[in-house]
Amino acid sequence: MNDSMKRFTTILLLMVSAVICFAQSLDERKRQIAEIKKSGNYIYADETAMSEQEAFDRAEEKLYAHINAYIMKMKQSDEGIQPNEIFNVEKIEIPRANLFRAFLYVKNTEILSDPNASSEVEPEAAPDPQESALPEEPVQEEVGDPRAQALSAILGFETFAQMRAGLADMKQQGKVKSYAMYKDLAHPEEFILIIFDADGNIRTVLGEGKNRMNLKTNTADDIHNYKGLGAVGVKI
Repeated sequence: MNDSMKRFTTILLLMVSAVICFAQSLDERKRQIAEIKKSGNYIYADETAMSEQEAFDRAEEKLYAHINAYIMKMKQSDEGIQPNEIFNVEKIEIPRANLFRAFLYVKNTEILSDPNASSEVEPEAAPDPQESALPEEPVQEEVGDPRAQALSAILGFETFAQMRAGLADMKQQGKVKSYAMYKDLAHPEEFILIIFDADGNIRTVLGEGKNRMNLKTNTADDIHNYKGLGAVGVKI
């Protein structure tokens, strides 16, 4: 798996929580950041930029790199260790005069699963000899337009977490060819775009092409109408 795919895998594993409440004073937020850095229990990224979006984008990119490096380091020391499917990334925003400071952090213990955790599974009940003697009924396969089925599933996503899990399943089942964050798309016009906000809510879905259609409203739409929001591109 190449570096870009490792990075994107990490991106899809993230579930970002809300910004620390602005009811906290500036000093309290600075003190919290200092404590996180000193504790040694977190992976973090700290960036300052001209705009809030740029600061968080840069911090997000750096955090993904740190997380991937941590995962690779831990797997080298223990081959049995595996990344968790879901972990929480917290974020703190601090204004700096005309600049914006973005601080993202996640606990080390949330990123990797415990190799010593119990993985016992309840044994299945022994089959009834009479039932096993009966002929098996043929499995009814789902029929219909594969593209329509994929679009129906995509339009049903309501949260980033649902989208992340759903796309992973659809990719494994061959229902989608590929997916990636918008900024990683070489040819965005070839991808359906799932638009989401900072709270992890799916806002809308745009069809492929340079002249896009909003697949939820069936009206003309454009990615530029959703500045400040995130997007994942999906190729069916």
